[in-house]
Amino acid sequence: MKIMKISPKTAIQAVVSGVVIGALLSRDYPKAGLVVSACFIAFYLGLTFRRRMCYLLHFVSGGIEKRFLAVSWLCTLYLLIAALVAGTVYNFFLLLALGLDYFLYDKRQRASAGKEKGAGEL
Repeated sequence: MKIMKISPKTAIQAVVSGVVIGALLSRDYPKAGLVVSACFIAFYLGLTFRRRMCYLLHFVSGGIEKRFLAVSWLCTLYLLIAALVAGTVYNFFLLLALGLDYFLYDKRQRASAGKEKGAGEL
């Protein structure tokens, strides 16, 4: 059985889509919207769990980007727990944390692409 690899940026896009679908669904069916949103948030947290735990364990010695990624993961975890306890998803704060993740990954990919491009010119 082959396991698919999914990039964090693609996972963030999927989670944002799921949260929007959950928000639209929660207008008429509040419980169903909550379940859909919570499942997508839990999917993202599970997907990024291993790397973010490493960032959290090495929080002091890690770089600023890794610290932001660790804190945004904790914020997303808090928002999932708050959604399950309170019965409502705080969409604005969730999308804010996911947007931070998305732009930090974009910066990391541009930096690695620049290094590869510069290495070929030597």
